[in-house]
Amino acid sequence: MLSEHIMLFWLIIAVVVVAVTRTSADHINKYGRQVLLDLLPQRDTLPPTTQGTIRKLNELINDQDDLGNKISMKKNNRKRGRRGGVRAKLRRRGIKTPLPAVMFGNVQSVRNKMDELAANFKYLRDFRESGFISLTETWLQEKDLDETVNIDGFSLVRGDRKDTVKQRGGGVAVYINERWCKQVNVKERLCCNDLEYLVITCRPFYLPPQCTHIPTDCYMSNER
Repeated sequence: MLSEHIMLFWLIIAVVVVAVTRTSADHINKYGRQVLLDLLPQRDTLPPTTQGTIRKLNELINDQDDLGNKISMKKNNRKRGRRGGVRAKLRRRGIKTPLPAVMFGNVQSVRNKMDELAANFKYLRDFRESGFISLTETWLQEKDLDETVNIDGFSLVRGDRKDTVKQRGGGVAVYINERWCKQVNVKERLCCNDLEYLVITCRPFYLPPQCTHIPTDCYMSNER
């Protein structure tokens, strides 16, 4: 008996919900596209202050679009991979620089550093494109052959130490880039207890218009 009353109660609730839903649906207003467009406020009906604000906003949007277009055009016109500066321009000239690239070093026995020097000449651009490289403290003697200390692409000029003068330290050498100069003349050599120097003159392939001769001096002073 109780279950029948419960079922009747839920049935009445369901009928009431359906009736309310249908009544609400009948009162829903439906508008078409044109009706909604007609509801929009016309520009003439807006207050003057609102019209001025809208006009300024449109101008700002247009200016921003123009600025973005200019920036994008500049980005697209930029040449990628190009570097500026004096150093970069000189590097692009390679061996034909107004003044030769010169490197100096105190090697303290060049014989045991030939592998390192050869690797630097092969893989490092600064070494490879140098006009000449001056080395002091080579510790070379007359019995050391040129073949043991030669480097491909460079001619060697030596100022060896003399056993009669000194038995430790000393020695001067210059590696001259054959792409920069092949005409080399030795002017003077000197080896004594207090001083060693080697003076050579080079006539490179490329000379600036203002220069007719570039002297190349290599010297070493030895402390007592």
